[in-house]
Amino acid sequence: MLQVDSNTTVDLNATQAVVSQEVEIEEIKKVPESFKIRAKSKVWFGYIDVVTNKKSQKTFKGEIDLDPTKKWLLIFGHGYIDMFIDGKKVEINSRDNTHYLYENGSVKAITADEFKKLNRGSKW
Repeated sequence: MLQVDSNTTVDLNATQAVVSQEVEIEEIKKVPESFKIRAKSKVWFGYIDVVTNKKSQKTFKGEIDLDPTKKWLLIFGHGYIDMFIDGKKVEINSRDNTHYLYENGSVKAITADEFKKLNRGSKW
């Protein structure tokens, strides 16, 4: 013990114990957001950023990464594709043109009419 003056005493061991206590912070593990599209065979692919209405298209076989934080309109020349959203696989098998809406980490099949409505009245 340390005596500061005749009327006050301080227990250094007690104050050091309080100072040396560690605060435990629970770390939350989150899967990194991701949105990947893998074509099983060569396919025409159109994608539109709904907010900016920026359109892009390509013919590809393999894998494409899209920004998972955006809202996307997707159209494919056929539906032999897999989508991977935050590591979860969504398998699609269709020989026809397919339309999808990707929003908030989920993808939903939509009709051509819904696609046109969301695309400001345009089929593409």
